[in-house]
Amino acid sequence: MISDTLKKSSLQNFKAAKNGKRVVLFGAGEHWVDCRADVLDEGDRIPYVVDNDPGIQGGKWHGLDIHAPGKLGEEEAGGFIVLITHGHVFECAAQLEGMGIFDYFALYLFHDYFISRGIVQHFPGRKVKHFQNPYVGRKLEANLNIIDICNLRCKMCSSRVTDERQKNAKGEVPYEKILSILDQVAKVRDKVDLRGVLYTANGESLLHSRFADIVRETKERNLNVRTITNGVLLKADIAVALLKADAEISISITGIIPEVYKDFQGYAPTMERTTSILDTVVKNVTELTKLKAELHSNAPISVLYLVTKENAGHFVDYLSFFTGLGVDVNTAILVDRDEEVLPDTQYVYKDATGEGYGKLWVQKKSGYFNSLPCFFPFIITMDGDVNPCCHGRWQPPFPILGNVHESSLFEILFSESTLNMIRAIDTLDINKMPELCKVCKHLMA
Repeated sequence: MISDTLKKSSLQNFKAAKNGKRVVLFGAGEHWVDCRADVLDEGDRIPYVVDNDPGIQGGKWHGLDIHAPGKLGEEEAGGFIVLITHGHVFECAAQLEGMGIFDYFALYLFHDYFISRGIVQHFPGRKVKHFQNPYVGRKLEANLNIIDICNLRCKMCSSRVTDERQKNAKGEVPYEKILSILDQVAKVRDKVDLRGVLYTANGESLLHSRFADIVRETKERNLNVRTITNGVLLKADIAVALLKADAEISISITGIIPEVYKDFQGYAPTMERTTSILDTVVKNVTELTKLKAELHSNAPISVLYLVTKENAGHFVDYLSFFTGLGVDVNTAILVDRDEEVLPDTQYVYKDATGEGYGKLWVQKKSGYFNSLPCFFPFIITMDGDVNPCCHGRWQPPFPILGNVHESSLFEILFSESTLNMIRAIDTLDINKMPELCKVCKHLMA
């Protein structure tokens, strides 16, 4: 039922279906702000918004009261229609149907509206490809999922690591299977512009019992290595292997004082334990920079800091400390959804003395545009399935292009179905684009 309902989602169908009904918004989605004037008609009534976030329930959003979804149970059957206004379309749809509500639409699927506004024109330099091989000019990276367990529970983690998920974790991919996959990746390296292998996904890759060996084997196949880690295990043989491979090492560490660190990454139940973990990470990064100099390594080392209004005042001290170590500081800054910012704007930050810098980018959605090239990086899951990107893992149905244990990676990447899918994304052919891609937040910016 969900797929049928989502397929009918369009502005034209929505306008025909509401027919004087009350329109309840599901989700305080930024996208709604730019679109509401065109989506609503004179006389449309929006009584309130429902949202699953308990932190905003009871408050207001653009003058509308925010309630828990259970509020919908008070509505008269047939007298209202629900409009899902953010990107978690499939989760919301399943939740609504579980409540017995089937009269809903998804704003992110109103392609008759977005295309009519000229979304491709946002990028006039982007031309439709006519190459037989859509990989031409597309830089790829193979994201290998080698483990699904983690030693932290970071609240900003895109892998959504929770205690509940960890109970059902599979563990690590056998070493021999990883080597087999690396052989396949190496074979396609010259067929596509493949930069290398990224080790990060639904767990802390450094927890793999053979991670140092995996790094060495990756480099031996002339593949670049990149990893994003929480830094707790970034020492000893793992650190040496990464540095000798000139790997790109990104350490996610928000804060150099326990109070900030615990708020974002503090899995530990006590402040004492949080302090111990933070001290370990800071020591590991410090020793890593020293070891880099000793080994004459060219490995780029960076730290990742998530800036919010609550911790922005701490950023200068953080910046000064890590730039003092010679570490690059990359910072994602979260802004209020009503704050006016330019999409994809990069900023350079210096402290009051002019020392140090941080590369900042803004995480915000404010429109719909073609954020090509997609398919970077493609994912090889723990089961060997190949997914076109890293964002479909948590929001089924997502496209599975094939399985590396059943056919070669080359056959998967160059199958007609895969090539047609990429061409549909390149040309924004909504009819041929996978359902998940139609609501991808990376087509929203």
